[in-house]
Amino acid sequence: MVRFTDRRREMETLTEAFSTLRKGELVLVYGRRRVGKTELMRKFLKKISKEQGLYLYVHEGTPATQLRSLAEDVKREWTNENPVFETWDSLYDFLEKKTKERGKLVVVIDEFQRLHADPQSLTKLQRAWDERFKNLPIMIILQGSSIGMISKIAQNSRAPLFGRRTKEMRLDPFDYQAFREALKHAKLSEEQKIDLYATFGGIPAYLDIAEAVAEKGYDEVIAEAFLNKNGRLHDEPQRLLSSELRETPRYWSILSAIAEGKETPKEIGDITHLSAPALQSYARRLKDLLSIVALKEPVLGKKKSTRYLIADNLFRFWFRFIGKNATVLELENYESVRKVILAELPMLTALVFEEVVIELVRKLTGKQWVSMPINVEALGSWWDRKGEQIDVCGHADNVLLLGEVKWRNEPTDIDVARELLRKKAYMTRGTKLEQYKHVLFIVSKSGFTGSASKFMIEHAMHAFDLQDVTKAYDALPQK
Repeated sequence: MVRFTDRRREMETLTEAFSTLRKGELVLVYGRRRVGKTELMRKFLKKISKEQGLYLYVHEGTPATQLRSLAEDVKREWTNENPVFETWDSLYDFLEKKTKERGKLVVVIDEFQRLHADPQSLTKLQRAWDERFKNLPIMIILQGSSIGMISKIAQNSRAPLFGRRTKEMRLDPFDYQAFREALKHAKLSEEQKIDLYATFGGIPAYLDIAEAVAEKGYDEVIAEAFLNKNGRLHDEPQRLLSSELRETPRYWSILSAIAEGKETPKEIGDITHLSAPALQSYARRLKDLLSIVALKEPVLGKKKSTRYLIADNLFRFWFRFIGKNATVLELENYESVRKVILAELPMLTALVFEEVVIELVRKLTGKQWVSMPINVEALGSWWDRKGEQIDVCGHADNVLLLGEVKWRNEPTDIDVARELLRKKAYMTRGTKLEQYKHVLFIVSKSGFTGSASKFMIEHAMHAFDLQDVTKAYDALPQK
């Protein structure tokens, strides 16, 4: 099993809140499915006395069915209790009584957005909070997966619980640092970890699949998880989108267009036949609710050069290899798709490797990477409408940081270094950036040729390979 990781900050927040609990805490915990919310809650409840912690799970169903199920949860958690909840008030009365009996209490209500089916449940909770719970040492943690519904019932200004939450935690997928930490006990090279991050992304529920590559190999794991019609991830994007969003076909068409390389609003609009306002609205939901799409602007570039990108690695992988080959897979021609994945995976991983390097540079700001000082206030990539692009661009205090990132099996040659110098001159010519101090670097998975190394030394350019990336990540404070 993959170890619980990367939720130290959230765990510390909850633990501190419980230790100082004197009056009511209404905590909202949310995030997309499989991101690790329930595991976080279970770990937190294990840190406190069993008599002071209660985990309740809200099932789909009528109010009577839900109340009956919640009573069963109480019996399972506290075997000496045998409550009967016929109304929401009776549930909240029970929680008030147990808080007073036991000194203080933590109650986790998982999938609480399902209470929305009965408006009385939330109205009664609002009243119970206002009249009783907010002055008692009780921590009520409302946890949910349907982010859109949670916004309607807890974050919207007209929502029953609006203005009452005392803390809010959104759990997002792991970044690369947390992903590699989770896999630190698996016998995987850094190259394999980056390939796996490009494939599965940072969703904790997929880590056990990624970890299996150490024993089974990438081919077999991908075949089992994605290619097989009964695989865990064969139709994972459809399940997630349908559980969170209406009008799924429109979101699907936007993601398919981006996966085909259509990145500008005009390109996506042309292929989806969505108006600019409609596209903006749908893309915003994919971005803000689910973090599947990102809206990127070039650092130090023109805002009208905006690009839409698939930010979730698993979605990016799925739309490129699985969705695109759905007909072939339906015919169970797994081998042809497997060959396509193995042939094109390096191109996909190259994009993710750029993101891995940008993440590293961001975490090293204010420090040095080997001999290269890093201090950036803005960081990302740079591009223009003429097709020029620089993989890494950052700046602060009259310092311009520019870098190229190469994911190749052969050493990077002198042409890449010369091209970076050319693009730097092109980008800065006739602007105040010409007067900045320029720090240039190249990260190459497979190192550099002798001529490239000599050229970079002569032009004060910094050179890093995959081993340097590994050492830098290893030296970061653990999450």
